[in-house]
Parts: sequence; structure tokens; C-alpha cells
Amino acid sequence: MAFFAGGERRGDHAPRPRRSVHGVLQRRSIGAGRMNVALLRKTLRDSRWLLLACVLGAAAFEMLWVLVVSEFADDLLQLWRKIEFLRRMLRALLSVDISEDVSVTTLLAMGLVHPLLLSLNWALAIATCTRVTVGEIDRGTADLLLSLPISRSNVYLTTSIVWIAGGALIAAGAWCGLAIGQRVLDLPEAPNLWRLLIAVVNLYAFYLACAAMTLLAATVVDRRGVAVAIALTVLLVSFLVNFLEVFVPLVRHISFLGFLYYYRPVEVVRDAHWPVVPLMVLLSAAAGCWLIGWRRFATRDIPAT
Repeated sequence: MAFFAGGERRGDHAPRPRRSVHGVLQRRSIGAGRMNVALLRKTLRDSRWLLLACVLGAAAFEMLWVLVVSEFADDLLQLWRKIEFLRRMLRALLSVDISEDVSVTTLLAMGLVHPLLLSLNWALAIATCTRVTVGEIDRGTADLLLSLPISRSNVYLTTSIVWIAGGALIAAGAWCGLAIGQRVLDLPEAPNLWRLLIAVVNLYAFYLACAAMTLLAATVVDRRGVAVAIALTVLLVSFLVNFLEVFVPLVRHISFLGFLYYYRPVEVVRDAHWPVVPLMVLLSAAAGCWLIGWRRFATRDIPAT
């Protein structure tokens, strides 16, 4: 009777502590933040060797280019000025005519448009921009990744941090290679490192545009190989158009469609000015491709495997 009269023992029906909505959301945000850090670490771990090779490769190549300039600059310039075809070939590769007198700084800037340096940038952009966005779908592990307590937007943003920072490291590596090379080797005159820095900024903007275009391609298709093929096709066509515009006048009318049209390090260094319009075009293209890719990745359907 005492039980029904309210004499129950304390603790038998003790009210459970109420969880506040703020506390639940805070714990979820902490968990999502930890997952962001874990995903960032995984992406960095998967890309670290390629990133290291590209950065060291860029620095080593620019140092070797300084060596070439210090040893053969006069002979090469005389040869180019005497042979018209070689001068046109060089103009096609550098997008600028060097028939007039040029400085050592201009000669060093030629190393920033070498196909090897461009290939290092393209390799990192294609590898990092397709690894998660389409690589997980191609491997059939996208469901596992997207089932984690992290939104698709956070996945997209976290992986973007890697390729954005990676491009900055490659650009910094190229500039450091030039700076170290000119300190170690004997050049006819001291180069202007500030002008070379402007050209390196142009290189980084070019990289961002290429990487964002690759990222957009990776959010449209379901196979990593197809995304890589699309990116390579766009980049190679841009390179081909930039090369042919010197020999085929008709190509000049469409040369502005390629990314390389807005990457002119030799012209920037020679004229000593900031390429404001090319930088705005490249950065706008990068931002547009990145935003469209983000929208596509956040709303796309993941095919069943």
C-alpha cells in the first residue's frame, strides 16, 4: 500500500536528464570537425609523395635552368636571332618574340613556361582533383565515404584544400629554385627576383584554373579515367592552340579560349608589370569551375555498384 501511496523508493523512476538541442548540435559539429581533419590527413597522405616529387622537381629544374642560362645564354641568343625558324619556334613556345635584347631575368623566366614545369603542375592537379570526387565512385567506395558524418560540401572543401595548397608549394618551389640558383651560380648580371615572383603568381593562377577545370570534369563523369582524359584533352588542345597561333593566322582568333593564352611569364618579366587582366580571367575561370563542381558534387546521384 505504501508503494501505491507514493512511498516508492527514490531512484526507481528518477527523471532522465534532458539533452539540450545546443549540446547535441555541438557534439555533432565536433564529430564532423574531427572527420574533416581525418579526411584532410588521408588526402594529404595519399598525395604526399606526388606532391613532394612535383615540388622538388620544380625546384631542381629551375636550378638547372639557371645553370643553362649561365653557361649558354649568349650562344643560344645569337643562334635564335640568326635563324628565323628557330626564333618563330621559340616565339610559339614562349608566346613572345625575343629578337630584341633581353635581360638575364627574361632568360630565367623562360624556364617557367617549359613543358616539364607545366607537366608537373598538370600531374598534381589531375591526380589530386580526381582522387576523391570521382575516384571513390570508380572504386565503389563512395557510399562508405559519404555515409560518414560529414556533408558532401565539407568533403569537397576539404579535398580542395590539398590541391590549392599543393599548387602554391609547386610555385614556391619553382621560385626558390631560381633564387637558389642565382645565388650559387655565376650569372652575367643579377636577376630581378621580384619580377620573377610576379611570373610565379601568374603560374599559380594558371594552375588553379587547370585544377578547377579538372575538378569540374571529375564531378560530371563516373569514371576516373574519363575525367583524366577530359582534363588532358583540354590542356593539350590549349597547348596546341598556343603553339599554332604563330604559324596559322586563323588560330589566333580562338587562341583566347585556351588557358595558356593568359599565362605569359616572359612577357610579364620583360615588361615588368602585373598581368591584371590575365590573372582576373584565370582566377574567375577557377572560381566558376570550382563553384559549378561543388554544386554538381553536392547534388549528384551516386551510382550503385
